[in-house]
Amino acid sequence: MLKNTDQTSRLGSRAPVATALMLAMAALSGTVHAQGSARAAIPPVQPGVVGVWVDHTKQGAVEIRPCGDRICGYVVWMLKPVDDKTGRPITDALNPDAAKRNLPMCGLQIIGDAKPSRDGRGFESGWIYNPEDGVRYDVDVKPKSRDEILVHGFAGIRLLGETFTWTRAPDTLQKCKV
Repeated sequence: MLKNTDQTSRLGSRAPVATALMLAMAALSGTVHAQGSARAAIPPVQPGVVGVWVDHTKQGAVEIRPCGDRICGYVVWMLKPVDDKTGRPITDALNPDAAKRNLPMCGLQIIGDAKPSRDGRGFESGWIYNPEDGVRYDVDVKPKSRDEILVHGFAGIRLLGETFTWTRAPDTLQKCKV
């Protein structure tokens, strides 16, 4: 049993429990003020963006994974991976770099350099490559739910961009061979 000292007298016998709860909350939130008290509001834990996601067109899937302290994404599945006319794998035909136009879409990096966002709920200031027009855009990626992420593409000005919802791919998705 704890003694009722000057430090515990204000809260009675609950002081050690209150202190323990505050320290636990501080440890979980990762923030402690210089005075040693925990931050009042702890942000909810957000689901991550790492995983395999079917894009908004349902024509492809992208695996988002850590790349150092940032994220990147690679095409890992395509509804139609082979050109009907040639019987060959679909390539990055619209790439502005002519040397890359014969590279297969499967395995192509289309997201890169996105860093953790300031609010800690996603990633921002990266790039996304659109193989449908051969252009790189700015991108922010953040979770919407456990099975959905929001991919916001824009050209310099976030307000003028467009947000797409990607859904988590089933575990049974057959990835294309690189």
